[in-house]
Amino acid sequence: MKTAKKYLLIALSCILAVNIASAQNTIDQVDTSYEGVSKLIVRGSFCDVTVFGGNSGNTVAFTGKITGTENNRDFRIMHRLSGGVLEVWIDRPESRWNMGWNNLNGKLDFKVPSKIELAVSNSSGDVFAQDLSGSICEVGATSGNVKVKNIQTNLRITATSGDLRAEIVTGQVRAKTTSGNQQLHEIVGNVEADATSGDIRIKKAEGDIEATSTSGEINLEDTKGILNLRSTSGDIEGREVFLTGNANFKSTSGAIDIRLKNKIQDLTFDLEASSGNLRAGGVRGDKRLYVKNGEGNIKIRGVSSSGNQNYSE
Repeated sequence: MKTAKKYLLIALSCILAVNIASAQNTIDQVDTSYEGVSKLIVRGSFCDVTVFGGNSGNTVAFTGKITGTENNRDFRIMHRLSGGVLEVWIDRPESRWNMGWNNLNGKLDFKVPSKIELAVSNSSGDVFAQDLSGSICEVGATSGNVKVKNIQTNLRITATSGDLRAEIVTGQVRAKTTSGNQQLHEIVGNVEADATSGDIRIKKAEGDIEATSTSGEINLEDTKGILNLRSTSGDIEGREVFLTGNANFKSTSGAIDIRLKNKIQDLTFDLEASSGNLRAGGVRGDKRLYVKNGEGNIKIRGVSSSGNQNYSE
């Protein structure tokens, strides 16, 4: 009986020691502000990053916090201002940079002037930015989701392993995902979207769109502009699409189905399919279909290797 109690006490001591070792402590904490900032550069790691525009003048206020175990106590939130450029990053000794991330959590929150120039690159954490109108807005995450809202400037948004979403953007949009989906809503400006493995969904957009998906669908709804869409493995679909110029659609393995706001009789169609049916309005074809209606000033070129093509009002 005494032996059993002894082993029980040893086991409880081990559990307690593990819990103490893994207890979350505040490793570093920052609450400060800077004047005279024209550009903000953030290089985050294992942190969620949020940036809100709307601060008056050229003041940037930010708070940051890192929590982890005692083994992670050498992490620090670094920041410096030089020539109007404020840099914020996570630092620790290089020899331990690839160790001990599992027990770390961090958060960096910024309140900035709307017209500030922004560049955020984050790893193992999400990014959110809102209400910005500087000369450029660049946000990206290596392993995490990225979301922006109410951006009144050119936008570059990337996610290596995670989803991205952009809402209410006035300006050129360049979006790229390596493994994740893209959602672009209420865009006024040209769009370049590239997805290696994931879907691209664009809704309520006014401007030319160039979208490429290697493995995933391309879906448009309520768009106005010139289109150039390519999918290697996935369908291309469009609803309430109004073309202002020539359009190109190409699918290697997937169907193409476009519902147009344009009148079919005002369009010219040049369609090819290695294996699939072709339809332009009420006209059907098999491997090749060419239809010129009326003036036909706008031309639709469609190519599919394995999949049907359908264009209708």
